[in-house]
Amino acid sequence: LFLVLAIMAVYYFRERSLFLDTAFQSFEIIKNGGFAIQVNRFGAVFAQAFPLLALKLGLPLKGVLIAWSLSFVLVHWALFSLALHRLRQPAFALCIALFNIILVNHSFYWVQNEGVQAVSWCLFFWALLAHCEAKGKWTAGNVLTAAGLVPLLVFFHPLVVFPFFFTAFFFSFGKMAGGNNPDSPKLSYKTLLLSVAAFLLVLASKQLFFNNHYDQLADKRLTLNRLWEFLDNPIHQAGTRLFWEHLPTDFYLWPPALLLVVIFYLRQKSRLKLLLVTGAHLAGWVLVTTAYQEGGHFFHIETQYLPLSIFVLLPLCVDVLPALFTRGKWLLPAALLLG
Repeated sequence: LFLVLAIMAVYYFRERSLFLDTAFQSFEIIKNGGFAIQVNRFGAVFAQAFPLLALKLGLPLKGVLIAWSLSFVLVHWALFSLALHRLRQPAFALCIALFNIILVNHSFYWVQNEGVQAVSWCLFFWALLAHCEAKGKWTAGNVLTAAGLVPLLVFFHPLVVFPFFFTAFFFSFGKMAGGNNPDSPKLSYKTLLLSVAAFLLVLASKQLFFNNHYDQLADKRLTLNRLWEFLDNPIHQAGTRLFWEHLPTDFYLWPPALLLVVIFYLRQKSRLKLLLVTGAHLAGWVLVTTAYQEGGHFFHIETQYLPLSIFVLLPLCVDVLPALFTRGKWLLPAALLLG
């Protein structure tokens, strides 16, 4: 999977590195010979390190732009590989892999969006915690890494709150996600509470001391007045029509995956998780569609829906697919194959 994405990233390097925001950041990196961090989204340094390194090595413009286009695939692949091989968490690794394809279409060419990168980092964060729980010990290195990832996630992109809190609730329901399946990742209530508390503390600090004009402008899309306007006539909103137009052509994997999860939880009588998954989908869809009820360019709107795919991918990789196979032994070969 990541090899195919890497080949496509190289082949379409111009389309990916010279498009809107990415073109501006390309110019800033080359002109200043340094990172081009915007609105305190410091997590962008990981992807920007590749074109910057290419620049320092004296590569021509084409080489720098190829490195820039390829960097976004390499960051996701690195997190996937670490989750699979270092942390031994194939469910989270598979989730990272599937996240890169299930809803990605137009946004393949709008690569710099930090919200997309933030989701893979969020999954890696929870994979690290699950690894420590499985080992039964927390080394100083793992504690420091987890502590450092919390502010990284908070500052990465505002939309990271969706996959972060969904994962926390998901693992808190039914005591241990995955039930009696020994191969599913597990997180204790103590770990979940500490993680959520740390995230909320950093998030509050960011809102109080590091808020910026760009995020403030985006917040105006989600006022109560706009929500009532949308709910008053949701069917005829331009954003709603845009979503349904693209559902059969771009998001066609979403409905069958969600249907599979819903049927599984109905058969398992797992009411809390069923409520969580369906409620998260409905709430997430309403929020995104409210924010873009006037419509807009779909390549941008698509990136707002991408974090919502975790609402179906996490249950699919942690609960559903392992139950369809013997003791979840499919996870490792499936993750390796996709990687």
